Formats: sequence, C-alpha cells, structure tokens
Amino acid sequence: MLDLIETMTDPAQGIWAYNFFMGPVTLGPIALTDNVIGEFGWDGENYHFDTGWVEMVEKQSEYARLGYQAIQGSDAYLAVVPDDMWPGESGHVAIQMDAYWTMNNIYTQPAALERGLQMVPYNSPIGEGVEEGGQFGWIDMVSVSATTEHPREAYEVAKFLTWGKEGWLERANQYGVLTNEAGDKIYRLPGSLPMIEDDEVVAALSPLFPDLGYWNDWSGYLANIQNPVTFGGRTIPGFNTFIADYYHGSDYNGYVGIEAAINAGAIDPYDYTDALDEAGRQYYQDAMKVFYSVYGE
Repeated sequence: MLDLIETMTDPAQGIWAYNFFMGPVTLGPIALTDNVIGEFGWDGENYHFDTGWVEMVEKQSEYARLGYQAIQGSDAYLAVVPDDMWPGESGHVAIQMDAYWTMNNIYTQPAALERGLQMVPYNSPIGEGVEEGGQFGWIDMVSVSATTEHPREAYEVAKFLTWGKEGWLERANQYGVLTNEAGDKIYRLPGSLPMIEDDEVVAALSPLFPDLGYWNDWSGYLANIQNPVTFGGRTIPGFNTFIADYYHGSDYNGYVGIEAAINAGAIDPYDYTDALDEAGRQYYQDAMKVFYSVYGE
C-alpha cells in the first residue's frame, strides 16, 4: 500500500495518491500490531505507540511534504478541480481511504460511472510478519429519534438487525428490495457488512453484489476481512479526550500537537512513545472511573 502511495501521485495528470481525510498514521498502527483491538495499538488496557505509529507518522509527514495528499480547497487542488469537488468523487484521487458504504453511495451510482470513475474495493492490508494485525473498518452508528412513539421497539429493531445472524439475513432481504420515493433501489449492493464470518450470511449477501464490468471479485474481498478494528472514539473510553487534549492539544517543543511538531522537524517521535502510552492509559483510567461512578463495577 505504501509503495502504491509513493508511485501513484502524478502532477502532470492532476492525480494525487490519496485523500486528506485519513492516512497511514490511522491505518498503520492497527495493521502493524499483534492482538490489536483499537487505534494506536490499543489491546484493551494499553496503547503501543512503539509499534507502527512512529514509522507511519513519519511517513505521513513525508507524504504531506511531497504533496501526495489531495487537500480540498488548496491552491494545488483548485488548479485541477476549480469547483472544489470532494476529492473522493473528483476522479483525481487514486486511493480513497473510506468506509465500505462509499461503494454504494458514490462509486456504483450512475453519476460516478458515467464520469468514468472505476473504483475497486480493497481491504486494508496487514503488515508483513504480523499474525494478528487489524484491518481498519468503520462501525455504523444507530440512533433513535427523540420524536418516535416507540423508542424501546426502535432500539430492539436496531439491535436485532445489527448483532445477530437472523437480523443479518433479514438485512440481506431488505437490501435487495428497498426503494426510494422514485422507485429506484436504495442499495446497489449491501449497505454494510457484518463483523462475523458465517457462510449462510455471506451466501445471502453475495447475490446482491453487482458485476461492475471492470471488476467482480467480491468473494475475494469478503474472504479477506479478518479482524476489523475501528476508530478509537468508537470503542476506547477516554480516547477522544486523550487525542484532543494531549495528542493534538499539548505543547511539543513550541508546537501545539505532536504531529505539528513532527511535521516541523521540532521533535523526534521515538522520544515520545512511552509518554503517549502512559498518557493514553491515564485518560482511559479516568474515563473508567467516571463510568464506574455512574454504573458501578
């Protein structure tokens, strides 16, 4: 993946390697750490900033300096895409690190296909020599409207459709038949995928994947989903506060935020791995104290 990033930017054709939303510093530590269940090598009790993060934060800093990222609104981007279209659907980004459902919402829609966008879904790779590394994946968020007359039933439906085999078989049925007010199918392919390996569920979903014409290896794609790991804010207590206050908010040799200091060459990231591990663990423990005070242990 890094080799592709380093070879796919082509200024002469107005092509950038990847979009600005996410990069190696998010995917890398997950893919390069064994027994990982969260961002930055989180194993359930501790972060591991010494595995993957240093290499990837330095890579990402290098890639930004070399102009491999498409930055919406920048002078370089506006020179190629004057209407400032979102890079992911502009046709000028080779790798879009994004949620799986972008395939349904954008890349299988007529507007994209008629413009010649031919995007192929790939699973995030796991590092060489890493046996239990993770693959970054988005987790759907479900909410219940405050105006619903039946909040408990709404919650039960959401739980049924999300966490059980029978619910996923029903999802497969609904993905195939749901339409909008115009009568068009809402889902050109399944809108999301389960974090389970079940032959019956896969068999129910498989007929719903379209032959894109230029690519049709959905079975290979599904077989390669091994260990999905999502954003730390979804699963790690205290993560968002840790990132906002300490990672991005603290002073590092005169720069606010550790990545800003690394980008400026003001610090060596190797010197901060232990401090980041300790700070992250402290924010986790503080969040758990609040949790236990409300719900008990």
